[in-house]
Amino acid sequence: MSEITSRWRARSRARARSSQERGEATKSFVRFAVGETLYGFEVERVREIVHKGSVTVLPSMPMSVTGVADHRGEVVPIVDLRLRFGMSAERTEIERRSEKWILMNSPTGLVGFVVDRVIDVVGTSQVPDPPPQVGGNLDRGITGVIGSDEGLLFILDVDRLSSVVREVHSALDSSTSLVGSPQGSSASPSGSSGAAMFSGASTSGTSSYGSSRSAPADRDR
Repeated sequence: MSEITSRWRARSRARARSSQERGEATKSFVRFAVGETLYGFEVERVREIVHKGSVTVLPSMPMSVTGVADHRGEVVPIVDLRLRFGMSAERTEIERRSEKWILMNSPTGLVGFVVDRVIDVVGTSQVPDPPPQVGGNLDRGITGVIGSDEGLLFILDVDRLSSVVREVHSALDSSTSLVGSPQGSSASPSGSSGAAMFSGASTSGTSSYGSSRSAPADRDR
């Protein structure tokens, strides 16, 4: 477990104990920023928060999927939330230094989401209000809004956001099966990631992934 993950989990437990002592039912969220907007993921769905790493770009991926990464021997699709939300992937030097990956458990497997910065963990007994009925909220996976003195916090649905990597996970599962089969004896050595099975794959540095990609197409949604 990374130092970053240990810190936010400790803060989450402290907030939960404080709320329990006051007799309040709470839900905790990891709060982060994409652009100037604050978003939140439910803590129980977060596996780990890590510094950005290198990614391997695979052919025919959805526009918001910047590639796959090897995290502790597990192949993880990486989704840039800027691209997922129709924003430019270009980041300033300050934004690149604070950039993080939030690794989330989803129905399709482990998924990493690129965010501009992770702020903290917040616990609240407030029931999120329904999101405003404006265009784009459904595509962004916004399920609710929590108001505070610090501004609005938009709660995101990881299941909807991770739907863009379903085909990537399926392809990786298929390639792993091939490696383990007798016919796969000439494939990559044991212990190598499923990403190596894709022809045309290339490795991208973390400071440049997504920089040449345009806004996500309809196939992302």
